[in-house]
Amino acid sequence: MYGNFKTRTICIIMSAAVLATLSGCFKLEIKNKETETSISTVQSGRDGTIYSVHENKIPSNSSAGNSFKIPKITFPYFDNLSGNPSDSAKDDNLINSSSGGNTSVEPEKYITETITMKKITELAYIKGRTVINGDSVSFEWTASGFNLCGYFEGNISVNANVDIGSWAYFEVVVDGKRDKARILGLPLGEAEYYLAQNLKRGYHTVEVTKRTESQFNAVYFNSITYTGRLEKASGKNRKIEFIGDSITCGQGYEVRGQITNYQRSEDGINNYTGQTARALNAEYNVVGLSGWGAFGGGGSDQNRMGRVYEKASYRRKEAANWNFDSWQPDLVVINLGTNDYNYRVEGNAMTPTDYKTEVKKLIKLVSRCNPKAKIVWAYGMMGAQLESEILEALSELKAIDGLDVPYVNLPANWDGGDAHPSKEGHAEAAGVLTEKLKNIMSWN
Repeated sequence: MYGNFKTRTICIIMSAAVLATLSGCFKLEIKNKETETSISTVQSGRDGTIYSVHENKIPSNSSAGNSFKIPKITFPYFDNLSGNPSDSAKDDNLINSSSGGNTSVEPEKYITETITMKKITELAYIKGRTVINGDSVSFEWTASGFNLCGYFEGNISVNANVDIGSWAYFEVVVDGKRDKARILGLPLGEAEYYLAQNLKRGYHTVEVTKRTESQFNAVYFNSITYTGRLEKASGKNRKIEFIGDSITCGQGYEVRGQITNYQRSEDGINNYTGQTARALNAEYNVVGLSGWGAFGGGGSDQNRMGRVYEKASYRRKEAANWNFDSWQPDLVVINLGTNDYNYRVEGNAMTPTDYKTEVKKLIKLVSRCNPKAKIVWAYGMMGAQLESEILEALSELKAIDGLDVPYVNLPANWDGGDAHPSKEGHAEAAGVLTEKLKNIMSWN
């Protein structure tokens, strides 16, 4: 596909302080045969920036006024937050690991293809609310993404464009090896990125899931290039939707103390939502916005979840409403209340009656959009100051409207970034919630 391109190895020479977060040299592949490009790369550790790339475009046979294209850059994987390029992306234990459900016949010939993302959706399992624009698909919500499966060899890459915000982080899991998951950081702009590298010929699975929420960024995935043959991917039978705020988006999950980089501190895959869904063997969607509530948050009564719940996109205002028929959950977990309480203590007007009214309105909206789903209200991970008002609203809802919404009190934890729940706090909450949901849903 790319012709005769040059591969360069760039060694970064920096101060001792910077070298403490880097590990020597790493390799960038410049996928452009028309230009010579000088690239200055700066990478920091836990402050959140994987790469900042500055391009000084120098034509190979330059003359004043010549025009040339911006090259595409493939970024290597990084091990979680270590900031070091991962060699294990090439380990043999990442390859030839079947999903266990493959019954198809391996092709005799492996062909290299570039397929538009819109076409990919016909075979991939799509996660979360998405927007299709031409041949591209926009991913913005926490835990949105896609799963691929098929016969592949070599590399799988994606052309992606972060056109809103910057530094969208995705987790990439190859062949179900979650312990070897990679974090892929996408800065503002369009580039080509590896999803998997050096796959041995055979059957493979690739899971791509967004860690960061829609308030920070939105990403168009334009096309995927692979060698082999795509197969039809399918999801698990059980489906859960989580509605929530920064807790549900995993804000502060990766750090302690003050958050200095909100995108990098967030992990909406391995927080309580992902842990609970995996424990229950369920697929899950997330509709989450930091600072929002049932009534309001962040100093504004406009930050109420009912305003955006029916939308396919929070960032792309031109997008149509979400097609609820395309993905109907068995269970909806609403985890709101923290920002509602903050809204009140900040001096804003919100009486108990006001709040109970909005809680009931949100539940009725969710029930109307998901008529077969069981709805559960979970609360308490950053305190349960509004618990009595929530319980009163649920009681009134059952008595007047016949909607039975169980309540689950979750353990509090303020040990993560900006006093959000830590990894340990999320694990504890996931354990409590999982057991409660097993009983509510009769899921073994």
